[in-house]
Amino acid sequence: MSKVISAFIDESGDFGFRGDASRFYLITFVLHDQSIDLTSYLNKIKNKPTFHAGPIIRREKPFDNVSLEERKKLFQSIFMFTQIIPIRVKTFFYNKKEFEGDILKIKARMTRDIYDFFQNHLDYFGEAKLLIYYDNGQHLITSIINSALAITGLDFEFKQEVHPENYRLFQVADFVSTVRLLEHKMSTIGLSESEKIFIDKRHLKNVYLRALKKKEL
Repeated sequence: MSKVISAFIDESGDFGFRGDASRFYLITFVLHDQSIDLTSYLNKIKNKPTFHAGPIIRREKPFDNVSLEERKKLFQSIFMFTQIIPIRVKTFFYNKKEFEGDILKIKARMTRDIYDFFQNHLDYFGEAKLLIYYDNGQHLITSIINSALAITGLDFEFKQEVHPENYRLFQVADFVSTVRLLEHKMSTIGLSESEKIFIDKRHLKNVYLRALKKKEL
């Protein structure tokens, strides 16, 4: 059987430029070589609820009635899981201010960045088939990924009917996006009050971000 690499994709932000639109946009890829069995790792968190890092931090549904202590334990669980599993990650970050309200500019930049990433890591992807796990939350992302990968000539396929609650690695992608967004907020606009209460800046930098950088491809 030929090599198959799963790519779980999560985005943070939106493509709007007005009103309450997000200031930043992130796309995270979590990559897993399917020849590596993850069963033993998955069994360690099989009794944990579905992870959604942002709501855990901000005490939003379904974690609105969960104490700060318990939410921190949940956050730590997904972090520990992310640390030990054999995956690689890549996050693309965009400050939307740089694109002057032009959605075509940010789309072109994202397409080029994703193409360059895969093209520059052909030693990793090689002759593998790439199986894309994305919930189609934003149709433009599907279009961007499809365009970028088509140019590389890699063999890829979008997995149908993807629901984040069914895939722990999808939840890992969400976790990585959340932590990387905190990194950029910390160095630009600052963390929100709920984020400051939940996580210490030094801990964010020296523990979470340091660990994620070791996973980067």
